[in-house]
Amino acid sequence: MFPRVAYLITTLLFGIALISSDLTAQCQPTVDCNQNGVDDQCDLDFGTSDDCNGNMIPDECDIELLISEDCNLDG
Repeated sequence: MFPRVAYLITTLLFGIALISSDLTAQCQPTVDCNQNGVDDQCDLDFGTSDDCNGNMIPDECDIELLISEDCNLDG
């Protein structure tokens, strides 16, 4: 019975490692205007950056580059 449990645990851990590495790979910084080490799209998806004007660029970058004003007035 123990080998079966060990096999199931190993399989589960391997599956979790595969899933988490896929998620990490999807969010490698390719476009990182705020230079926080996270891809801008992932910042928006995870809610760590806002995009109140819907242009797919984090608000902090829009404001810094004077592309748009702070449309939700959160600074």
